[in-house]
Amino acid sequence: MEGFAELFDALDRSSGTSRKIDLLATYLSEVQPADGSWALALLLGERRRRLITGRKLRAILQASVAIPDWLFEDCHSHVGDSAETVCLLWPQLRNQVKTPPDISDTRVRHLIESIIESQPLHWWMDILLPALASSEEDVQHKAMVSVWLALPERRHFLFNKLLTGGFRIGVARGLVVKAVAKAFSLEETLILERLMGGVETEPEWFARLTSPAAEKRKDRGAIPYPFFLASPVQAEKLMDQPPEQWWVEWKWDGIRGQLIRRRNGLYLWSRGGRTY
Repeated sequence: MEGFAELFDALDRSSGTSRKIDLLATYLSEVQPADGSWALALLLGERRRRLITGRKLRAILQASVAIPDWLFEDCHSHVGDSAETVCLLWPQLRNQVKTPPDISDTRVRHLIESIIESQPLHWWMDILLPALASSEEDVQHKAMVSVWLALPERRHFLFNKLLTGGFRIGVARGLVVKAVAKAFSLEETLILERLMGGVETEPEWFARLTSPAAEKRKDRGAIPYPFFLASPVQAEKLMDQPPEQWWVEWKWDGIRGQLIRRRNGLYLWSRGGRTY
């Protein structure tokens, strides 16, 4: 996960759009597909399922160290997020935990011992985090403390946020699309079209998304095309292009939709992603 964590830190420190696109494009062009699919799912906001609540993280911390409710509440009021509050408090409290707890679940214990081997992102998302979430309460409590002890403190924030489903980073969907297109020398419109089929956390999906453009277009089945979004007319840009290259449609009131006819049927899609 270290590569994704470094990307997360770099994006958090960057404010310029071009810089963020370059960072993402470099990462995506070098990452293994199994990690790339998970990275895109997280960046696009498609995987925010809560595995452990922030309230439970707080309970685990307070059961492991001496910190009264009023002090945690005061710290939380300045931060506004339990997962981040736990992350910020841990360096001040970790000396109270002398040794890692004894975990009775052999599988969970072995997984935590494997953290030092710098496991890839997909290992964390597919194996370790679900194992922590599904553990019995006592095992989960001890496992969380063990992970906090094993992980470098600079990685606690990302780890806690991935568990609580509150992962957020300052990149919009359009920016991610630009980065994928740049990394693999593809048209942005093609990436948008491929993303309409949904985001999957499988290496095969990442390979399909980033594969070279085919000369012959395939039947997309029930999958719609990206929807045109209303935007103000930029007359100066239109004047530089001949009219036959313009793409213009009326902006009607109501719900935007697509009526699609394909070999295997007719489909009516709404802008919100529902089919009828």
